[in-house]
Amino acid sequence: MHLRAVPQDEIQPQSGWLATFMQNSWRREEEFTTGIACAIEKDFDDVEQLYTGSAEGAGDVGGPAALPVFGGSSVDSEVGPPFLIMTPLQVKQAAEFLEAAAFDVLWSASKEAIFGPRGSYAYEAEIEAIFLQHHQGLLSFYRQAAGAGHSVVKAFWF
Repeated sequence: MHLRAVPQDEIQPQSGWLATFMQNSWRREEEFTTGIACAIEKDFDDVEQLYTGSAEGAGDVGGPAALPVFGGSSVDSEVGPPFLIMTPLQVKQAAEFLEAAAFDVLWSASKEAIFGPRGSYAYEAEIEAIFLQHHQGLLSFYRQAAGAGHSVVKAFWF
């Protein structure tokens, strides 16, 4: 999952434009360094589980907990990966949710479901640290995007 903050008026909601835009931003390290891009390589379903109580977001359909990972409006994609676009209001709501979310509480409530596919608690501290890093990265990203009044484009590369 690749996220990119962008002024709403610069977005062209067509799959070809989004694919080019996201591919170009994916290759620019400075976008990650400056905080206008963020990525979660393979754990985004589990991060959704952390926030909503469900890997599909069913625990908080339409609520702010569902915004950070799978929130936004989908764009039909004939070219490239699935895309979502979040409005500046949704970005603000996601930032507010993440700011208020206590990671320890979320982790305690979700770790059994997250570990289910992994089958072992032997590496719990390491896996918890990975999810804390994801959480802190998303918090920082959404906080900055909301502060700038930006939209967020998401691409799900598989």
